[in-house]
Order: sequence, then C-alpha cells, then structure tokens
Amino acid sequence: MKKLFKKGEMQFWMILMIAALFLLFVWFFISGKVFGGFSEQTTASLVE
Repeated sequence: MKKLFKKGEMQFWMILMIAALFLLFVWFFISGKVFGGFSEQTTASLVE
C-alpha cells in the first residue's frame, strides 16, 4: 500500500511539473505576442 502511494505521488508531481512547464511556455508565447521585438530576439538566441 505504501509503495503504491509513493508511485502515485511521483506521477502526481511529474504531471504537476509538466503542467507548470506548459504554463510557462504559454506565458512566454503570450508575452512574446505582447512584447514582440524583445521576445523575438530572446527566442532567436535560445534556438541557436
């Protein structure tokens, strides 16, 4: 029972982390739309 809970807990944290990363990506995308030029430069330097 304890093992099962630990496994489920790890899955929960993984989902939480993926959701947080996704939200961060969406936020960057939206702020990129708002602050066009600066974000484009940042994205270009990140991609390279």
